[in-house]
Amino acid sequence: MASAAAFFGHPEGAVVLGLALGVGSVIFSRISASFMTPEEPTLGLARVALAMVMRLAVVIGALACYFTWARPSLAPFGIALIAGFMVTVTIETFGAGRPSKAPSYREVGN
Repeated sequence: MASAAAFFGHPEGAVVLGLALGVGSVIFSRISASFMTPEEPTLGLARVALAMVMRLAVVIGALACYFTWARPSLAPFGIALIAGFMVTVTIETFGAGRPSKAPSYREVGN
């Protein structure tokens, strides 16, 4: 346990944890969005909202832990957290925006 605390206390460990948490939060959101179904839209929306609150609580908790116990590593952790989140969202956005994913003119029914 002491070696894990020492690893996450170093800037390199903080960067690894920040990237993992940033990427993991986007993946968690994507999984939670799969619960939205036409059969139960209200329940799906409630699940997605709960997942967003849980994700926010985990990120705020991690930032609070770094602020309290490993303040010198807070900046690398925060920067990596934001970078991991933004890079993953950007890749996901460009992947979803490919022309092959868009419905064709015939599929729309015009």
